[in-house]
Amino acid sequence: MILFLMLPSDIVNHYANIKGLQPIDLCNSVATNNPDWINNVANHNQFITLADLCHDFVGLMADDDHFVTRL
Repeated sequence: MILFLMLPSDIVNHYANIKGLQPIDLCNSVATNNPDWINNVANHNQFITLADLCHDFVGLMADDDHFVTRL
């Protein structure tokens, strides 16, 4: 839920439309598939920039094996 609340809705909606999911379901899926990353987001959210959060989310959506998260 925290991811859904923190990300800009246009980014979440864009990827939810591509994946054929509701935005909240997409965020839950990302959180479930990336528990270490979502724990970092949840535990350090006062230090996270929106640019870093969006970078990581878009990278995780790309499902690139070479992608490295910032958070």
